[in-house]
Amino acid sequence: MVFENRQGSKVLVVLVITIGGSSEPIINAVNYLRPDLVFYICSAGEGERSSKTLLEKEIIPKVEQIPYRVVSLEDPDDFVSCFKTIVDVGQQIENEFPEAKVIANYTGGTKTMTAALAVASMLHFDWELQFNKGPRVDLVKVTGGDLPVPVNKWDVLVYWELRDIKDAITRFQYGEAQNLIKTIISRVSGRYQNELLRLYNLCRAFDAWDRFDHDTAYETLRPFAYEFSEYMAILGRLRRPYAYEKVGDLVRNAERRAVQNR
Repeated sequence: MVFENRQGSKVLVVLVITIGGSSEPIINAVNYLRPDLVFYICSAGEGERSSKTLLEKEIIPKVEQIPYRVVSLEDPDDFVSCFKTIVDVGQQIENEFPEAKVIANYTGGTKTMTAALAVASMLHFDWELQFNKGPRVDLVKVTGGDLPVPVNKWDVLVYWELRDIKDAITRFQYGEAQNLIKTIISRVSGRYQNELLRLYNLCRAFDAWDRFDHDTAYETLRPFAYEFSEYMAILGRLRRPYAYEKVGDLVRNAERRAVQNR
Protein backbone atom coordinates (compact mmCIF):
# COMPACT_ATOMS: atom_id res chain seq x y z
CA MET A 1 0.00 0.00 0.00
CA VAL A 2 1.45 3.35 -1.07
CA PHE A 3 0.72 6.54 0.85
CA GLU A 4 1.30 9.97 -0.67
CA ASN A 5 1.44 13.46 0.76
CA ARG A 6 -0.46 16.43 -0.64
CA GLN A 7 2.27 17.02 -3.22
CA GLY A 8 1.86 13.50 -4.56
CA SER A 9 5.20 12.28 -3.22
CA LYS A 10 5.51 8.87 -1.60
CA VAL A 11 5.56 8.98 2.18
CA LEU A 12 7.68 6.65 4.29
CA VAL A 13 5.37 4.41 6.34
CA VAL A 14 6.28 3.05 9.78
CA LEU A 15 4.13 0.36 11.40
CA VAL A 16 4.13 -0.11 15.17
CA ILE A 17 2.39 -3.38 16.02
CA THR A 18 1.95 -5.41 19.19
CA ILE A 19 2.33 -9.20 19.08
CA GLY A 20 0.41 -11.71 21.17
CA GLY A 21 -0.24 -15.42 20.76
CA SER A 22 -1.47 -15.45 17.17
CA SER A 23 0.72 -14.85 14.14
CA GLU A 24 -1.87 -14.64 11.36
CA PRO A 25 -3.25 -11.14 12.11
CA ILE A 26 0.28 -9.75 12.30
CA ILE A 27 1.27 -11.38 9.01
CA ASN A 28 -1.90 -10.12 7.33
CA ALA A 29 -1.39 -6.57 8.58
CA VAL A 30 2.25 -6.35 7.50
CA ASN A 31 1.68 -7.91 4.08
CA TYR A 32 -1.38 -5.76 3.43
CA LEU A 33 0.18 -2.45 4.48
CA ARG A 34 3.71 -3.17 3.17
CA PRO A 35 5.31 -0.50 5.37
CA ASP A 36 8.88 0.69 4.96
CA LEU A 37 9.74 -0.24 8.55
CA VAL A 38 8.04 -2.27 11.27
CA PHE A 39 8.48 -1.95 15.02
CA TYR A 40 7.38 -5.26 16.53
CA ILE A 41 6.37 -4.81 20.18
CA CYS A 42 6.59 -8.20 21.87
CA SER A 43 7.10 -9.86 25.23
CA ALA A 44 10.66 -10.81 26.11
CA GLY A 45 11.93 -14.19 27.19
CA GLU A 46 12.27 -17.58 25.59
CA GLY A 47 9.90 -20.37 24.67
CA GLU A 48 6.19 -20.44 23.98
CA ARG A 49 5.34 -17.77 26.56
CA SER A 50 7.35 -15.22 24.63
CA SER A 51 5.77 -13.50 21.63
CA LYS A 52 9.33 -12.76 20.53
CA THR A 53 9.69 -16.47 19.82
CA LEU A 54 6.47 -16.38 17.77
CA LEU A 55 7.85 -13.42 15.84
CA GLU A 56 11.10 -15.16 14.96
CA LYS A 57 9.62 -18.57 14.11
CA GLU A 58 6.24 -17.83 12.52
CA ILE A 59 5.95 -14.19 11.52
CA ILE A 60 9.25 -13.06 10.04
CA PRO A 61 9.49 -16.03 7.62
CA LYS A 62 6.01 -15.29 6.24
CA VAL A 63 6.11 -11.55 5.68
CA GLU A 64 7.65 -9.71 2.79
CA GLN A 65 11.25 -8.68 3.25
CA ILE A 66 10.55 -5.50 5.16
CA PRO A 67 13.07 -3.90 7.52
CA TYR A 68 12.07 -4.30 11.13
CA ARG A 69 13.11 -3.66 14.70
CA VAL A 70 12.16 -5.72 17.72
CA VAL A 71 11.13 -3.98 20.93
CA SER A 72 10.97 -6.36 23.89
CA LEU A 73 8.83 -5.83 26.98
CA GLU A 74 10.12 -7.48 30.15
CA ASP A 75 6.68 -7.38 31.77
CA PRO A 76 3.89 -7.25 29.16
CA ASP A 77 1.31 -6.82 31.94
CA ASP A 78 2.89 -3.68 33.43
CA PHE A 79 0.94 -0.84 31.84
CA VAL A 80 3.29 1.98 32.80
CA SER A 81 6.34 0.09 31.55
CA CYS A 82 4.62 -0.83 28.27
CA PHE A 83 3.41 2.73 27.77
CA LYS A 84 6.84 4.28 28.43
CA THR A 85 8.50 1.83 26.04
CA ILE A 86 6.04 2.65 23.25
CA VAL A 87 6.42 6.39 23.89
CA ASP A 88 10.18 5.90 23.52
CA VAL A 89 9.54 4.16 20.20
CA GLY A 90 7.50 7.17 19.12
CA GLN A 91 10.33 9.51 20.04
CA GLN A 92 12.77 7.34 18.11
CA ILE A 93 10.55 7.47 15.02
CA GLU A 94 10.15 11.23 15.35
CA ASN A 95 13.91 11.70 15.58
CA GLU A 96 14.84 9.39 12.70
CA PHE A 97 11.83 9.76 10.40
CA PRO A 98 10.15 13.10 11.15
CA GLU A 99 8.08 13.06 7.94
CA ALA A 100 6.91 9.44 8.23
CA LYS A 101 3.31 8.28 8.37
CA VAL A 102 3.00 6.15 11.50
CA ILE A 103 0.39 3.42 11.84
CA ALA A 104 -0.25 1.80 15.23
CA ASN A 105 -1.95 -1.61 15.07
CA TYR A 106 -3.15 -3.01 18.40
CA THR A 107 -4.59 -6.32 17.21
CA GLY A 108 -2.06 -8.57 18.97
CA GLY A 109 -0.46 -8.62 22.39
CA THR A 110 -1.68 -8.75 25.96
CA LYS A 111 -4.57 -6.50 26.96
CA THR A 112 -2.04 -4.27 28.68
CA MET A 113 0.15 -4.00 25.57
CA THR A 114 -2.79 -3.12 23.33
CA ALA A 115 -4.11 -0.56 25.81
CA ALA A 116 -0.68 1.05 26.10
CA LEU A 117 -0.32 1.27 22.31
CA ALA A 118 -3.81 2.76 21.93
CA VAL A 119 -3.17 5.41 24.59
CA ALA A 120 0.25 6.25 23.13
CA SER A 121 -1.31 6.71 19.70
CA MET A 122 -3.80 9.16 21.21
CA LEU A 123 -0.92 11.31 22.43
CA HIS A 124 0.74 11.21 19.01
CA PHE A 125 -1.98 13.08 17.11
CA ASP A 126 -0.54 12.21 13.69
CA TRP A 127 -0.48 8.47 14.29
CA GLU A 128 -3.18 6.44 12.58
CA LEU A 129 -4.73 3.82 14.85
CA GLN A 130 -5.72 0.46 13.34
CA PHE A 131 -6.84 -3.02 14.30
CA ASN A 132 -7.51 -6.15 12.27
CA LYS A 133 -11.14 -6.90 11.57
CA GLY A 134 -12.43 -10.23 10.30
CA PRO A 135 -15.04 -12.96 10.83
CA ARG A 136 -15.51 -14.34 14.35
CA VAL A 137 -17.06 -17.54 15.67
CA ASP A 138 -16.39 -16.60 19.31
CA LEU A 139 -14.94 -13.82 21.47
CA VAL A 140 -11.48 -15.36 21.63
CA LYS A 141 -10.01 -14.35 18.30
CA VAL A 142 -10.65 -13.62 14.66
CA THR A 143 -10.72 -16.85 12.65
CA GLY A 144 -8.86 -15.54 9.60
CA GLY A 145 -9.47 -13.44 6.53
CA ASP A 146 -8.83 -10.32 8.57
CA LEU A 147 -7.52 -7.00 7.34
CA PRO A 148 -6.32 -3.88 9.16
CA VAL A 149 -8.96 -1.15 9.33
CA PRO A 150 -8.57 2.38 10.71
CA VAL A 151 -10.05 3.44 14.03
CA ASN A 152 -11.19 7.05 14.17
CA LYS A 153 -9.49 8.02 17.41
CA TRP A 154 -10.67 11.60 16.92
CA ASP A 155 -14.17 10.44 17.84
CA VAL A 156 -12.64 9.81 21.27
CA LEU A 157 -10.34 12.82 21.41
CA VAL A 158 -13.23 15.11 20.46
CA TYR A 159 -14.52 14.85 24.04
CA TRP A 160 -11.39 16.59 25.31
CA GLU A 161 -11.44 19.08 22.45
CA LEU A 162 -15.09 19.95 23.16
CA ARG A 163 -14.12 20.71 26.74
CA ASP A 164 -11.52 23.23 25.53
CA ILE A 165 -13.92 24.67 22.97
CA LYS A 166 -16.65 25.20 25.55
CA ASP A 167 -14.11 26.70 27.96
CA ALA A 168 -13.13 29.23 25.27
CA ILE A 169 -16.80 30.07 24.69
CA THR A 170 -17.31 30.56 28.44
CA ARG A 171 -14.47 33.10 28.34
CA PHE A 172 -16.08 34.78 25.30
CA GLN A 173 -13.03 33.80 23.22
CA TYR A 174 -15.09 32.99 20.14
CA GLY A 175 -12.17 33.26 17.72
CA GLU A 176 -10.15 30.79 19.79
CA ALA A 177 -13.09 28.39 19.81
CA GLN A 178 -13.43 28.65 16.02
CA ASN A 179 -9.75 27.83 15.54
CA LEU A 180 -10.03 24.77 17.80
CA ILE A 181 -13.03 23.55 15.83
CA LYS A 182 -11.26 24.01 12.49
CA THR A 183 -8.37 21.81 13.61
CA ILE A 184 -10.55 18.78 14.29
CA ILE A 185 -13.78 19.02 12.29
CA SER A 186 -12.37 17.26 9.21
CA ARG A 187 -11.03 14.38 11.32
CA VAL A 188 -14.16 13.30 13.18
CA SER A 189 -17.11 11.32 11.86
CA GLY A 190 -20.34 12.86 10.62
CA ARG A 191 -22.24 12.77 13.89
CA TYR A 192 -19.61 14.95 15.57
CA GLN A 193 -19.11 17.14 12.51
CA ASN A 194 -22.73 18.31 12.75
CA GLU A 195 -22.30 19.33 16.39
CA LEU A 196 -18.99 21.05 15.70
CA LEU A 197 -20.39 22.87 12.67
CA ARG A 198 -23.25 24.15 14.80
CA LEU A 199 -20.82 25.41 17.46
CA TYR A 200 -18.60 26.97 14.79
CA ASN A 201 -21.41 29.03 13.31
CA LEU A 202 -22.68 30.08 16.72
CA CYS A 203 -19.16 31.28 17.53
CA ARG A 204 -19.08 33.17 14.23
CA ALA A 205 -22.34 34.89 15.13
CA PHE A 206 -21.30 35.90 18.63
CA ASP A 207 -17.83 36.91 17.46
CA ALA A 208 -19.45 39.27 14.94
CA TRP A 209 -21.71 40.58 17.70
CA ASP A 210 -18.65 41.26 19.88
CA ARG A 211 -17.30 43.39 17.02
CA PHE A 212 -20.62 45.24 16.79
CA ASP A 213 -21.23 43.74 13.36
CA HIS A 214 -24.89 43.17 14.13
CA ASP A 215 -25.93 42.48 10.54
CA THR A 216 -23.48 39.57 10.18
CA ALA A 217 -24.37 38.28 13.63
CA TYR A 218 -28.08 38.35 12.77
CA GLU A 219 -27.68 36.54 9.45
CA THR A 220 -25.30 33.93 10.89
CA LEU A 221 -27.63 33.24 13.80
CA ARG A 222 -30.72 33.03 11.58
CA PRO A 223 -30.53 29.20 11.07
CA PHE A 224 -30.76 28.86 14.86
CA ALA A 225 -33.57 31.40 15.28
CA TYR A 226 -35.93 29.01 17.04
CA GLU A 227 -33.29 28.10 19.62
CA PHE A 228 -32.02 31.66 20.08
CA SER A 229 -35.18 33.67 19.51
CA GLU A 230 -34.39 36.12 22.33
CA TYR A 231 -30.97 36.94 20.86
CA MET A 232 -32.49 37.28 17.39
CA ALA A 233 -34.99 39.80 18.73
CA ILE A 234 -32.22 41.85 20.38
CA LEU A 235 -30.09 41.76 17.22
CA GLY A 236 -33.10 42.78 15.16
CA ARG A 237 -33.46 45.92 17.26
CA LEU A 238 -29.71 46.61 17.28
CA ARG A 239 -29.71 46.71 13.47
CA ARG A 240 -31.86 49.83 13.53
CA PRO A 241 -29.89 53.06 12.92
CA TYR A 242 -30.88 54.81 16.15
CA ALA A 243 -31.68 51.95 18.50
CA TYR A 244 -31.31 52.94 22.16
CA GLU A 245 -30.41 49.29 22.87
CA LYS A 246 -26.95 50.04 21.46
CA VAL A 247 -26.02 51.72 24.74
CA GLY A 248 -26.83 48.57 26.68
CA ASP A 249 -25.00 46.51 24.05
CA LEU A 250 -21.90 48.63 24.57
CA VAL A 251 -22.10 48.09 28.34
CA ARG A 252 -22.52 44.30 27.93
CA ASN A 253 -19.53 44.27 25.59
CA ALA A 254 -17.42 46.10 28.16
CA GLU A 255 -18.43 43.55 30.80
CA ARG A 256 -17.25 40.71 28.56
CA ARG A 257 -13.94 42.48 27.99
CA ALA A 258 -13.57 42.85 31.76
CA VAL A 259 -13.95 39.08 32.14
CA GLN A 260 -11.03 38.77 29.70
CA ASN A 261 -9.01 41.39 31.64
CA ARG A 262 -9.00 43.59 28.56
